[in-house]
Amino acid sequence: MDLVSLPDRSIFAYIADVSGHGLPAGILMGMIKTAVRTQLFDLPKPTAVFERLNEVLPAVKESHMFATCAALRIFEAEPNQRCRVEYAIAGQPPMLHASAAPATVSELCDQQQPLGLLSGPPYVGHTVELSPGDMLRVATDGILEAERRDGTEFGLERLQALLVENLSQPLATVAENSYTALSASYAQINDQSLLLIRVVS
Repeated sequence: MDLVSLPDRSIFAYIADVSGHGLPAGILMGMIKTAVRTQLFDLPKPTAVFERLNEVLPAVKESHMFATCAALRIFEAEPNQRCRVEYAIAGQPPMLHASAAPATVSELCDQQQPLGLLSGPPYVGHTVELSPGDMLRVATDGILEAERRDGTEFGLERLQALLVENLSQPLATVAENSYTALSASYAQINDQSLLLIRVVS
């Protein structure tokens, strides 16, 4: 996960999840972070970052490894305008968009392939406009697939409910309440990461 302020005052943020565990996964994650930062000098679009990663990862990873990623470019809103966000998703669960008025949650999803696995068609990006108070939540599958002893997964529906319940809370509180709900009854199997973004004006 990383967040970068760009010269045009937009912000690039992403959350990536590498398959596997241990040192190889950690090394690959470091390479991804470096490749993303390098690409942002040339063309800081989520789809361009995905294309670059899909080109460079096969040469530096073990054959069975891949990465999933959700990336966003958040533009500064003009006066009396909504905040525009470009995003792309490669193999990640849906992002959640919580609207402040009324308090509703919608899914931003895509079916594109993970990064570094196969060559294929160009990645496709999307755009969403956010109003003040709106929030975006990106979660890795380690959160959604956390299980109770009876095999029940935490799931996207539970994450949506928590987002609505905590919509007016500070972001640190939203994250803390999410991890508290997870640790109370659900076993951690994979890495659990959250990216939270709120429009404040």
